[in-house]
Amino acid sequence: MSTDFSDSLPQRLQFMLMEVTTACNLRCPGCRRTNRREDGEWSSRFMDLATARKVLDNFPPISHLIVSGFGEVAFNPDLPDILAYARDCGKFRIIQINTNGLARDADYYRMLIEHGLNYLMVSVDTLDQDIADQVRTGTDVNRLRRLLHDLATFRIPVIVSITVSKENLEGLPSLLREINDIGKFTVGVREIGDMGQPERLLDSDGEIRLARLLMESLPLPNLRIAPPKCLQAKDARCVDPWLRPGVTVDGYLTPCCWTNDADLFQRLSMVDMTWEEAWHKPEHLEWLRAFREAPPENPCKGCTRDPRQFGGLWQGSAFELYRTLD
Repeated sequence: MSTDFSDSLPQRLQFMLMEVTTACNLRCPGCRRTNRREDGEWSSRFMDLATARKVLDNFPPISHLIVSGFGEVAFNPDLPDILAYARDCGKFRIIQINTNGLARDADYYRMLIEHGLNYLMVSVDTLDQDIADQVRTGTDVNRLRRLLHDLATFRIPVIVSITVSKENLEGLPSLLREINDIGKFTVGVREIGDMGQPERLLDSDGEIRLARLLMESLPLPNLRIAPPKCLQAKDARCVDPWLRPGVTVDGYLTPCCWTNDADLFQRLSMVDMTWEEAWHKPEHLEWLRAFREAPPENPCKGCTRDPRQFGGLWQGSAFELYRTLD
């Protein structure tokens, strides 16, 4: 899909990410919630059903709704009703949640399916308890493993999201093999973003090592693997501010899922205006024009979706090598 990087209202959005809580049961190193909570700058909040309904009403039909954010979605007591409203309004073909899988049991997620969920992403950076204690503090890997066995029986697509850092890089092949043994999944592999701990990031040698480990792990007949940024073709500009907006837990518009900063658009409330009205606000268009001319170092710094940082080692989901690693 080509993108018109202009002031014109996009004909159709690719997805919208709606944050429904800032509460979480984990303390992942480097996470904004962990860092700001330690500094006393974070509060656990929830988007209630009334707010969610107004936000959803104010967006046009979109093929894909993602209910996620910097908290664990399963803690929101209104989540089943939010998903049901998203289904019943008829605007969204895909209704997805992103979860760490540790707050609820499989029956809870089955209940969400009955309320409209038809796409589930679960974070599984490791199934080794020692590594989990480092990269996903608070994780019980045995509980996560049991959930994966249950999720493998679900009638909806289940995506396993693996975030790779220096701590869990070498364990990636064994993790992929175990997931493959559990059942059929799509697996999204991504590199950790820079949230203030650069020592955890993969350097160029680490990215090549990641590429080698992925190739050495294949074939894995039960897994469809979506590659990380170092394996994707570079591009000049991110399309997210045009096609993939975010909405904070308080209902404010943001350029994307990474920034999550309502002040960038001077706190445009998607509770009080439609997407078209928000799009044409001067504060929104002025930010887009500035981004179009020169994407900012901040808030884009560290974003794993920034196409300028892609490595181009492979192209396509089939992992066809188009240049040598040597």
